[in-house]
Amino acid sequence: MEVNVKPFTWMRAKWSWKLFQARRAEAAGQWELGLRLIDEAAEIKALWSPDRVIRAMLLLRAQRKVEAHSALVALWNEFEGSDDPDLQYLQRYCEAVLGAIWNSPSRSLNGNDQADAIPCNRLLKMRFPIPDPDLCSAAG
Repeated sequence: MEVNVKPFTWMRAKWSWKLFQARRAEAAGQWELGLRLIDEAAEIKALWSPDRVIRAMLLLRAQRKVEAHSALVALWNEFEGSDDPDLQYLQRYCEAVLGAIWNSPSRSLNGNDQADAIPCNRLLKMRFPIPDPDLCSAAG
């Protein structure tokens, strides 16, 4: 239900504010609130790729593992074959998280090795550090 939301409008400000609030909820450990806010933002304007990854991670942290798995697989497939280094990195991030969910350390470590070599935005790497194989025990 995306509408064309132009910059410097009230709707764009509302979209940005909801994303900001979702990130604050995530930082506070309020996973379900973060999901609700990010979904409300998505109703206003389509989410950017990093925001969709954040949504998948909120699903995982909220123990909604089936939905998180589906979201991560969909993102991984969407980013596959992209020439954009940021999307290549996000694909490796999704792969590593999926490897941790599936308890496949070799898949996670493979994603980590490949991700280090991708010349993407360094802030993206800071926001989405490739998880170690122990993520699934922390998320479980």
